[in-house]
Amino acid sequence: MRKLPAFTLAEVLITLGIIGVVATMTMPVLITNIRNTELQSRFKKTTAELQNALQKVQFDEGQTIYGNYTGYGNKIAKILVKQFKQPATCNIIATEIKRNKLNGKDLLYKNYDNSDFNTHLIDDGTIIVNDNFFIFVNNDAFSNTSYQLYIDTNGYKKPNKVGYDLFMFCLKPNDRLDYTCDTYTQKAFTQKDYFKNLPR
Repeated sequence: MRKLPAFTLAEVLITLGIIGVVATMTMPVLITNIRNTELQSRFKKTTAELQNALQKVQFDEGQTIYGNYTGYGNKIAKILVKQFKQPATCNIIATEIKRNKLNGKDLLYKNYDNSDFNTHLIDDGTIIVNDNFFIFVNNDAFSNTSYQLYIDTNGYKKPNKVGYDLFMFCLKPNDRLDYTCDTYTQKAFTQKDYFKNLPR
């Protein structure tokens, strides 16, 4: 009988081993690239929605938020929350950020360098939209123009980290988002490969 050519068991195992090593080396990079692309997409989408909401305030309320004293963040939130596409599922909730919880769920934020985030910066008032993103409104009681808006672009999902899915904005006159008041937000807007180069 003629003997048909075939791989030996040793050759098959060696091939599978090589495939496994290559997969182990490339999978983390692929996963990181997918995550960073998703973070970039969420950043663009949520910042655009917030800017649109701020512009609609002028039309619907007859005044801007910037330059008109409207009280603490939760009062501003009531004006903003009406401007989103699905108001039935858009909700303002009382925050427990100081205790690192939101609606009873853990919400442990970190700075870009993995140090602990100062949660008093986001404890004035919170808007939740469909659990997909949060807007934390922080304002100075002694100023009618000093507002900071922190956006968590993917809600409860991790990494919950400054410069990854948590970004800070200030307001300019006419309720334009000012990204220059925070280093990482400015980089996210101005550096083409910012999200692509985020560390794991």
